[in-house]
Amino acid sequence: MAITTRDAEVVNFIEDTKLLMTANQIGRYFYKTSKSKTMESVMVIARRRLATLVKGHYIKRMRDFSGQEYIYYQAKKPPKKVDHKLLISEFLTTMKENHINVIDIQLEYKGVQERYHLRPDLRIVMDFNGIEVVAFVEVDRTKTFSNSEKYMNLIKNYRTDETVSQALTSNFIFISVCDKKPQMDKVFWIKTDMSNFSKFKFDLLEIINRM
Repeated sequence: MAITTRDAEVVNFIEDTKLLMTANQIGRYFYKTSKSKTMESVMVIARRRLATLVKGHYIKRMRDFSGQEYIYYQAKKPPKKVDHKLLISEFLTTMKENHINVIDIQLEYKGVQERYHLRPDLRIVMDFNGIEVVAFVEVDRTKTFSNSEKYMNLIKNYRTDETVSQALTSNFIFISVCDKKPQMDKVFWIKTDMSNFSKFKFDLLEIINRM
């Protein structure tokens, strides 16, 4: 069964990142283009292509009840922590829609876990006209950013600990996706409904312009 280049991108993305995505997120991330007339037309294409991918056993899908939107995944078993991973996917989809170029994605990053007892939900690398920025991202629907002390410790040891400097590289930021503003000053805040994303993007670009 023939698949398109965009189909392959969907399959590879879900397999490589171990993320879950809804049809809506996949449509917005992969099938929406500058030539797309409406979101409705995008979703017609996305759902048709996803049906092909499921039928060809390239990806799997699940839902809890009839009428619920399907969730697409690659794992051998039906995934857990569904809401958490879908929120991560929503964050990444919103980044894509806002033309923020994410070139590397690592879920549940373990590079600083042993020494700092910290495992960010996400480590991403963004490219801004050749300037690479690393972000550690914490995502939570139920509580606020709670690792301030550990993240401050990373900043404190950045220049003296090779583990930290390699993980964060030259330019780095921290992002909290939650519904309560973090108390730590050095953390970018994005609400779970993405309603303040435009402010995040504006603040981020100001930071980038100073690098």
